[in-house]
Order: sequence, then C-alpha cells, then structure tokens
Amino acid sequence: MKVIEKGHTKVIQIGTETIVEVLHKIEEQYQSLFKTFNLVIDVSSSQEEVTEEILESIEALAVEHMEEANKSFVIVTTAVNFNDFDGDLIVVPTKQEAFDLIEMDEIQRDLEL
Repeated sequence: MKVIEKGHTKVIQIGTETIVEVLHKIEEQYQSLFKTFNLVIDVSSSQEEVTEEILESIEALAVEHMEEANKSFVIVTTAVNFNDFDGDLIVVPTKQEAFDLIEMDEIQRDLEL
C-alpha cells in the first residue's frame, strides 16, 4: 500500500496486498491518518478481480467516511461495469476524474449545497 498526500486528499494505491488487506489497514489507521482527508482508493494496478463482496466492503467504509467525516471517497478502477453501482459508491476510471469529482464536492461543501 502506498499513500500519497495531495492537498486535502490522500491517494491510496494498492500494491502487492489484496484489496481487503488494504481496507483493514485503512480501518486500523482511519482515525489518526485518514479521517480528515478526501480519500482516493486506486485499485487500477491491482491484479485482483474486483468482486461484489469487495465492493460491499469498500462501500461500508465509504459511506461512513462521507457521512461522518463529510469528505469524499472515490474508487479508481477500470475493471468493473460502472453501470452496476448505486449512488453510495463513487467509482471512476482515472485518478484525474477522481480529483475532478473531489474538487466539485469541495466546492459544494464550501457553498453548503
């Protein structure tokens, strides 16, 4: 797992760990390292298949982060069908799109929309 900080956002890139292992690390360190940041979870370089079970695990963390911390949570992957998602999980194919969405979310929060 590699963590890159860019302004108010932390990008977490999956390395050789499984997605579930990375999620556990995020949960363990959430209060001290991640709660005050927008999060981008980049699974695009992972060789692991992104299954519905994995997405449900990610979704639980994402909903908690968006509701309690009032921050953005975006998944970057091209290995899934984007039409399969409801409104709770934000999934985009590129990091640039993730940063664009976070920027729009921050503007909306600043304007209290």
